[in-house]
Amino acid sequence: MDKTSFNVKFFDWDYLHLTALMKETYFSSQCKEKYIMIFFMLLKFSSRLKAAQYYGIALAIRSILISAISAHFLNRAHTNEADWRSIGVDVSDHYNAVQTYCKFSIAVGILSAFTAGILIFGTFKRSRVAIFVWMILAPIDVLGLFANMIIWAMAHVWIMFILSFLSMLKTVRAIFVAHQAREEITNEKTNQSSSNLGREDTHVNNIA
Repeated sequence: MDKTSFNVKFFDWDYLHLTALMKETYFSSQCKEKYIMIFFMLLKFSSRLKAAQYYGIALAIRSILISAISAHFLNRAHTNEADWRSIGVDVSDHYNAVQTYCKFSIAVGILSAFTAGILIFGTFKRSRVAIFVWMILAPIDVLGLFANMIIWAMAHVWIMFILSFLSMLKTVRAIFVAHQAREEITNEKTNQSSSNLGREDTHVNNIA
């Protein structure tokens, strides 16, 4: 085999290999785009009531996450304090502050989970009263998350700071969604009442 023929075959093999890689990259990117589109399609809720249900569940999961991480930090603070004391170093002041932060954060998470449960109940039962009760309690939840964000910033634990900040924004957004869900429930009941009255009038006319 001469050198020219070898170069041509090598070029052909390299071209085919490059083409195969391009096709693989193209199809993999197409699959990724497909999954991303499906994800965003799932986020397009059929109604504001469905959106409020999503926010209620998301807020409950967020609250459990905050409490769980805070409990982990609290347990680690106890362990570290015991380790320092075992070598004769008194760090009680520092770890007392950290433990106080953790306990406050756990309390905020429990309160948030309780209020999120009210929203979930209200959306699944289509109860305007329950959703309104949650809307009254939600600002307290926001204040608790804001205080939680400040204390974790003081402790330089930025993961909890970011989590509290994003949770606070999501709760504020959920208040507007819950308000729209209440309006949607009111419109459904109004339309249902109108249709029932129309049926009754038709029934009376048929009897007459």
